[in-house]
Formats: sequence, C-alpha cells, structure tokens
Amino acid sequence: MVSQCIHIEYRSRSVNSWYHSVFSLNTSIFDDVYISSKRSRHPVGIVLRRCGYSVIPSLEELAKQGLDQNGECIVTSFTIIRQGYGKILFEGPLDVAHLNLDDIVLIGCKMVAVYPDVSMKPSEGEGLNRRAEIPLYSLWPLDKSTGNYITYPQYQRNRSTLPRFENRFARDLHNIQATFIFYSPEKGALRFQVNNFSQYAMDGCLYVNTIGINLRCQLQLGNN
Repeated sequence: MVSQCIHIEYRSRSVNSWYHSVFSLNTSIFDDVYISSKRSRHPVGIVLRRCGYSVIPSLEELAKQGLDQNGECIVTSFTIIRQGYGKILFEGPLDVAHLNLDDIVLIGCKMVAVYPDVSMKPSEGEGLNRRAEIPLYSLWPLDKSTGNYITYPQYQRNRSTLPRFENRFARDLHNIQATFIFYSPEKGALRFQVNNFSQYAMDGCLYVNTIGINLRCQLQLGNN
C-alpha cells in the first residue's frame, strides 16, 4: 500500500509567509495528511507537505538559496527527517530542485522507502537513488518470555542481550548489502548505510525499494 498524494498549491508573496505554513504533526506512515493552505509553491519547486516531515537545509534556507542559472539548487548534504521515526542523510553535492518528497520518500515505523513507485526511480547515483545513512528509532528486541520489548533500563540488568541484538542487526543488514554502523539502546536507535535504494528484503518480508527492519527479533532474557 502506497500513500496517495494530494497536490495542493500554495499562494504567497514572500519566502517568510510561505515558510510559516511548515508543519510538525506525527501521523501514521500511510496516512494522507497534508497541509492545506492558499499559498504558492516552494521557490525551488521542492514538495514536502506531509505532516511530521522536515529537511536540512530547511525549506526556508532552500527558498533563500533559490535556483542557480542552470535551474538547479545544489546542496552539499541533505537530510530528510520524520520526527520520532528516523532520518535519511545524503552526503555530497545534490540537486534538490523540483524534488517531490511526498511522492518519493516514506519514513515510518521500522522502515524507510525511497522511490516506492519503481517507475519513478532514476539510475543509481541520480536523484535520491544514492548512498545514504539511515537512523531509525524505537527499535528494541522482544523478550519472548513476556512479549514485551526490552528497553534501556532492562539492558542495564541484562547486558548480554545487547551484543546479540546488535549482531542480529549487523547480519540482517549485511544480507541486504547494507552496513551496520551502531545501535543505541537508550533510544532504540539503529544507524546503518546503504549504497543505493534498490530492492531489499529482510526476514522474508519483501519491500520494493524499501528497507524494512523486522523488530520481532525474539530474545530470551538471561540465555546466551
């Protein structure tokens, strides 16, 4: 299931009045929640109206930068954030002009997707189909004896759990040609790297152009 985009045009006389329409609400990954306002499109043509999402450089900074003489908006790095869920970080020069992020990026519970519609995916190295680092949040192992997730306070009492969970992540990421960077039990934050957004599978769950992390990595507390 892929979210159906609703395209709404803004009408504005200035960058500042446009910027104040930016939103910050948490919604389900497939909820079609967008800001509705009579304001103009973004000055560099970037589209990001889905609630809870933001970017670095900010939409305001990109509007001030504007398009160059070639009609491009080149940034040295670019980060797409969904509050409470995760980020996608792209390093290196990237033209963000006319990117419709509502159509091509999804960040949700334990997963990310870039170009979920394969017909929109450019060649490797073009657009957002390039190397990226991805932190995902609220990822904890499941204690199969209780059915509850093992959060940070329990890690302190059951330190043998963390290395096994990290090893599971590293193994599964390696299987989809991604690279494990680190795992933080305090926030349940997993950070890893991908070379591009092709077709990935994890734990038997196939996601097209999507990386899905299966959290039901069951561990019995106290067992090695």
